[in-house]
Amino acid sequence: MVNSNTVERFVKPAVGARITVTTRYPNKYYFSKSEWDDRTYVGTVLADEKWTPDANFRLFTGNPAFPVSMFALGNVHELKYMDGTVARKEAIEAANSWVVKGSKGEDYIVTKSNGKCRCTCPGFTFRNKCKHSEGK
Repeated sequence: MVNSNTVERFVKPAVGARITVTTRYPNKYYFSKSEWDDRTYVGTVLADEKWTPDANFRLFTGNPAFPVSMFALGNVHELKYMDGTVARKEAIEAANSWVVKGSKGEDYIVTKSNGKCRCTCPGFTFRNKCKHSEGK
């Protein structure tokens, strides 16, 4: 059961698993007959790199142009293992976001999700911490 403060998303698939993943985005094409743009990929889940965000996973698809793709779990509409089982979902805390002013007047967005804060400022980008996200 999901309350108003949580959302459901798929659990990150295990490294080495063969999966079929379908992503869903709002369709931006005016003449399209569908409200959604669904795309399906098949491949093997790869280990995360140190720069891979927590809520993302990498997939080796074998496509010559883009052999490795990264997927955000929040955009995954369907995730199935090759043995036919559907991946389970988990309830997570919904993200809360707010705007903060930087020391030189810039606006940055701080997002808190699952007890972790992230910020769009350069300091957080390079050090994974900043004064805007500390103590929140």
